[in-house]
Amino acid sequence: KGDQAYFFFRADKAAPFPNGAIVKLVDGKLHADDAPAQHAVFLVVSDLNAKWKGDPAPSPAEEHLGHWCCFLGQVPVTVEGPVRCGEPIAPKCDGSGRARAGTMDGGALVGVALE
Repeated sequence: KGDQAYFFFRADKAAPFPNGAIVKLVDGKLHADDAPAQHAVFLVVSDLNAKWKGDPAPSPAEEHLGHWCCFLGQVPVTVEGPVRCGEPIAPKCDGSGRARAGTMDGGALVGVALE
């Protein structure tokens, strides 16, 4: 497992997110996935899995202010409830950073279950 990741800073006052947490990118900053968002991209924190880190990279002094997030690849995500291999997974949007089984009805998705 591993991925190509890009670095994003957390929003002001946002606490660090654990590896594998689903977060939303709004106006270039990472936020908790606490509500659906019209103008957001959902990403998975991949600080421990990032094998290929894209530019621009933060300085060592800045890295603690944000996270590497998966752009392409395989990363672990905690899914609540049943999900089968091949099914889409979606953010729960409750602030937990966890996923749920998703549908292809046009809602936000973060990937496909591989296990």
